[in-house]
Amino acid sequence: MICIRSLHGPRCAQSLHFKLTDQSAAASTHVVCAIYVNLVVQLGLEAVNRYESNVINTLSDAAKLVHQIGEPNVMVHADLYHMNIEESNMALEVRKCCESGLLQYFHVGASHRGYLGEGSEDLRGALRALAEGRYQGPLVFESFSSAVVDQNLTSALAIWRDLWVDSADLARSARHSIDVEWQAARRAAFGRPL
Repeated sequence: MICIRSLHGPRCAQSLHFKLTDQSAAASTHVVCAIYVNLVVQLGLEAVNRYESNVINTLSDAAKLVHQIGEPNVMVHADLYHMNIEESNMALEVRKCCESGLLQYFHVGASHRGYLGEGSEDLRGALRALAEGRYQGPLVFESFSSAVVDQNLTSALAIWRDLWVDSADLARSARHSIDVEWQAARRAAFGRPL
């Protein structure tokens, strides 16, 4: 996955610098995609929150950049953690991106990066929107805890709390939550699990 950051830093104002960065991001990512297309490598543009980047913050930002790049091996990567911060109508944006065929990778994560369901994220709403948009890609759980994550990554992502220490228990819990909610979302969208 590609997370594009501005040369001016994640906190620069969205002004002329943003426009130049947006154009540069499209041009440089186009070159990368063209190199990898023959290797059957797909590249995902991840929409991340404003504290990590000022280039792609929403699914519509990512979709716009995918269209600007214009290569067949580039797609949108959505992340529930970041959408919880940036999207004003997450369900609508997820459905639109799914229906366009651009959304092909989805990170499921808690709003506090810990156990799924213990934060304020709307897992049920996000999965329902994916089901309604006929999403066919993977659902990938992502979580961080300073107890187990490398110190450099801990600093880069501002992970200051030990939200969990048992990776196996965390994974089992997330898998169960995702399976239950995904089946419920598909039943709600189609009257039956798919």
